[in-house]
Amino acid sequence: MEVVIGAAALVLTVVGWFVTCRLAKAKEREITRRADQKVHIDMQLAQLYGPIHGLLLENDRVRQHVHSCRLSCCKKQITK
Repeated sequence: MEVVIGAAALVLTVVGWFVTCRLAKAKEREITRRADQKVHIDMQLAQLYGPIHGLLLENDRVRQHVHSCRLSCCKKQITK
């Protein structure tokens, strides 16, 4: 009887180890997949919003230049 209990305990231990190992590998694959997916999405966002961000910065630069030109014209008219 003790041999049967010992064998059953051994079988449960081995099965538990395999299940644990399999779950750990699945979790590791999921973490890797999500990290790869995040890198891919970050790259897509950079490709999409990078040029838009550049246009916004250029727009701000031009607007500031136009504003400063208007101010300098107004100052010239006031001093005349």
